[in-house]
Parts: sequence; structure tokens; C-alpha cells
Amino acid sequence: MVVSGELEDEGLVWIEQSVGRKVAHLTDEGRAYAQEHRDELGTPWETVTEGYGEELIELRGLVGQVAEARRLLAAVRRKLYRILAEDAAFDAVVTRFLEHHFQSPEVVLGEMSRVCRPGGKVLVADLVSPADEELAARYNELERLRDGTHDRALSPSGLKRLVADAGITGYHSVDGEEDLEAWLDGSETGARSVERFAKPLTRN
Repeated sequence: MVVSGELEDEGLVWIEQSVGRKVAHLTDEGRAYAQEHRDELGTPWETVTEGYGEELIELRGLVGQVAEARRLLAAVRRKLYRILAEDAAFDAVVTRFLEHHFQSPEVVLGEMSRVCRPGGKVLVADLVSPADEELAARYNELERLRDGTHDRALSPSGLKRLVADAGITGYHSVDGEEDLEAWLDGSETGARSVERFAKPLTRN
């Protein structure tokens, strides 16, 4: 993992970490570098599989299996995210800085709506990303540098749409700001992560 760490320091990849695995994703700079140096990089897949012959299992062709695995994973998430309560059990349901950690926030909002009584209150306090898609991608990339458990912050309109899809009516939003140093301290971001987080902000 030394190489991936160096690439991360250069801003060419960001590292997604979860239990038992670490995945490197190209940043915008990484994709630009790969395009610019295509001839030098060659064809890594052919290089690493050379000489394996019939023993090689071609995973790239297993599109159907991957799609089915994703469907099953979504079903598992729905069960994992289920709130252990009866329908309309609460007068108010609140989450705080939670939705951006979920890969399926719509399931969470649906559960919040389900367990809240008619006329009750559903409160979601969470991060939001810029409306511009490119800025949103960059913002979420920075958040993952700060916190490896970050998945994706929705835009204000995206969050409003999910709220409506969950059957929650009477939407009202309140904006707030957070001091950067306080935000980093509050999430107990390590010194190395802070350095990686700050580097893209100061890059020309």
C-alpha cells in the first residue's frame, strides 16, 4: 500500500476504507494524469494476466452477476436500515449528521417517515453539497479525505427530493455554517488526514 499512499499524497487517488478492504479511486487529477500518460501506463490488465491462459477467470465479463450482487446488497441494506419500531410509533424522528454516511439514504428517510405518526415531525440535520455536479464531486472527495466513512452529501434539492419521495410533507430547510478547524477537531481527524485534506485546498 506504499504506492497507493504516495498516489494519495499526490492527489491522484482517494482511498475508501471499510471493514476488511481498502479501495483506491481516481480523482479528477488522477484521471487527467492517466489520460495524459496513456502510452506510458500501457494496458495493466493484459500485463498482470499474461501467462495465465485458461486458468484466468475474466471478472470483467461478469456483468450480470455484478448487477445481481448489487440488487441483493440493496435488499440487505433495506433490512439493516430498518428501524425496529411499529408504524406511526413516534411523535418526532431525528437524525443528526447521519445520511451522508449511507449509500442508500432514501431507505433511511423512508423508515423515518414510516415510524413517525401523521402530523409528527421528521428532522434531518446533515451536510449538503453544492448544486453544481462538479463542485459537489469535489466537495465529497474532500469530505472523504476528512472522514473515511463519508459516502455522499446530497445537494439541497437532492435532499428535498428524497424527503418528498419518502412521503414527508411540509419541507422546510435552515442553513448553517461550521468553522473549518472546529469541524476537523469535532470529527477527530488525524494529523495526516488533515494534511491530505488541506493539500487540495491550497493547490493552485
